[in-house]
Amino acid sequence: MANVDKRKAFSIEDKVKFIRKLQNGESQSAICKEFSLSKSTVATIWKNRDSIISAYEKNINGYKRLRKVEKEKVEEALFKWFTLHRSRNLPITGAILPAKANEFAELFEEKSFVCSNGWLDRFKKRHNIRSSKVVGEAANACSSDINHWMENVCPHIIRNYYEKDIFKADETGLFYNLTPNQTLKFKGERCVGGKFSKVKITILVCANMNGSEKQKLTVI
Repeated sequence: MANVDKRKAFSIEDKVKFIRKLQNGESQSAICKEFSLSKSTVATIWKNRDSIISAYEKNINGYKRLRKVEKEKVEEALFKWFTLHRSRNLPITGAILPAKANEFAELFEEKSFVCSNGWLDRFKKRHNIRSSKVVGEAANACSSDINHWMENVCPHIIRNYYEKDIFKADETGLFYNLTPNQTLKFKGERCVGGKFSKVKITILVCANMNGSEKQKLTVI
């Protein structure tokens, strides 16, 4: 295991590099191993990411301010990518945008760019992008029938049993190819997700009433 130097001082540019790697999906453990960092150091950098990025962009500690043209190139590419994917009714979650922005920055070799929360919020406002739930079909349960069963039928059935001896089992579908039901979209855009994948596996879930015993999930 690599030695971790807890006293080592990192430049603001190094910290931005760590933040970019985390935003692109790398784990904290992988970064600790690659750069011989302690977990607490990486956690602190990630916690203070907004102030670090803000300082980096404001030319603190001698680093150059981001040029406007650099932001424009990344923003133009990100906007075109977003428009194309929404035209195909593909859902885009909030975590995808910063990762894609950093990807375009690397593609254009804009090493000084990092997608901060502030930059991302301003990007959404400039292009009227909002978060919305994808419209889908849902069946409505009859609340009156449920209430009647819970108040009048269920107590009579379970009155002679302890809660730990009462089990409930049910099956549910795991649609592992299903796209997210939440997406970013343009303001005023009708949010339709297209045809949902119906590929699934069926899982049996079982536990007792007080939650003290939970059976392992069973694939049917």
